[in-house]
Amino acid sequence: MTYTLRDYQAEASDAAVKFFNNKKTANHNGILILPTGAGKSLVIADIASKIDEPLIVLQPSKEILEQNYAKLVSYGAWDCSIYSASLNRKDINRITFATIGSLMNHIDEFDSFHKILIDECHLVDPREGQYKEFIERVDGRQVIGLTATPYRLGQTIDPKTINSKWPKYGSILKFLTRTRPRVFDQVLYHCQIKTLLEAGFLAKLRYFDMMRIDLDKVKVNSTGADYDDKSLFKEFQRVGMYEYTLDIVKRVMRPKNGSMRHGILVFCRFVEDAERLAERLDGLL
Repeated sequence: MTYTLRDYQAEASDAAVKFFNNKKTANHNGILILPTGAGKSLVIADIASKIDEPLIVLQPSKEILEQNYAKLVSYGAWDCSIYSASLNRKDINRITFATIGSLMNHIDEFDSFHKILIDECHLVDPREGQYKEFIERVDGRQVIGLTATPYRLGQTIDPKTINSKWPKYGSILKFLTRTRPRVFDQVLYHCQIKTLLEAGFLAKLRYFDMMRIDLDKVKVNSTGADYDDKSLFKEFQRVGMYEYTLDIVKRVMRPKNGSMRHGILVFCRFVEDAERLAERLDGLL
């Protein structure tokens, strides 16, 4: 199958290939920032098709892995494979799509891979973890991450309480290239949501403010990288987040033009809220 890349997709792919082909970028890692809906699977496939060396493509889940692998196969690639225990496939080829957990169980088998693509790279912990261990195992590896959200949630201390017995901690979003320590040190390419909207590649957004909770009432978990689920759930209940979300869903399901929508996708923080919403939606459809 032949694909015609959009301008920004071609530019992102070209930037990645140029980075991989530059020997001076060894031991440096870059990121491609592409908004949700920009077509990252196509960009990944185009990059992989232009790299002549062994390439490992790390995916955050088996579902995304299958999707991106299928896109590369549709390019006509024959020297690619899947290495994932959850998919019952453990084949190594020049281009190998893998999940990090499966790969780490046989890490030595991948020492020949010096070029790495990491999808959803904001999940990479720069301090510790499997991604960091795999990247640093072999010297001179080149890593490119792709993400729509190039930030990690970190922890900060209120300067007014820094010398107190119980300093007050808060949360802060840190750009991936500015964390300390860091895995990624440069942005190779970025595309704005505004660009996609203006070009007609994304539907126009209708925004509903969901910031009802008081973050001062929510604790940060032990890692400092996310909120404590128990205190967050309690705050959701206090402000009636489920009821507020349900009200918005009802309004979206029944547009002002009078036509009933056939389906809707809602992302929830908690399983309990998702199950309650699904039950109510069943009655609306």
